[in-house]
Amino acid sequence: MDKLLILSKIIEYKKFKSDAEFARFLGITPQNLSKWKTRGTYDIELLYTKCPELSAEWLLSGKGEMLKNESISQKTSNSNNSLNSNIGTVKGNVAISHNDISNLIELQKGSQEERKEFNQRLKTSQEQLNTSQEQINTLLEILKTK
Repeated sequence: MDKLLILSKIIEYKKFKSDAEFARFLGITPQNLSKWKTRGTYDIELLYTKCPELSAEWLLSGKGEMLKNESISQKTSNSNNSLNSNIGTVKGNVAISHNDISNLIELQKGSQEERKEFNQRLKTSQEQLNTSQEQINTLLEILKTK
């Protein structure tokens, strides 16, 4: 999937009425957004920071689901619902079971692993982009000398 389509899907998902509104949300100028669209690129780190619900894999490659893994979100939601319902019925001293703590630690580990994987993919993509830019600059210099 090309970057322009990915940007369009984000704009549609977030229900922005205009590119200018989307640019304001991202904290960039509409001209910068226009440049992204013209060049078929974008700042992955900025998009991931502003739209944390988006899947890193989808942002990087356009493959897979647009939103983060539903099963992880569902586990988090179920854990939160379970904890919230238990909190509502507990009076006096509150005790958290070892199992609850273990579940929370596992959820945190999964989140950390996702962040590490995303950062590694982002670093690789940035290195590839830098290499491509260097190649383009070299080609431009060759063309200028002819």
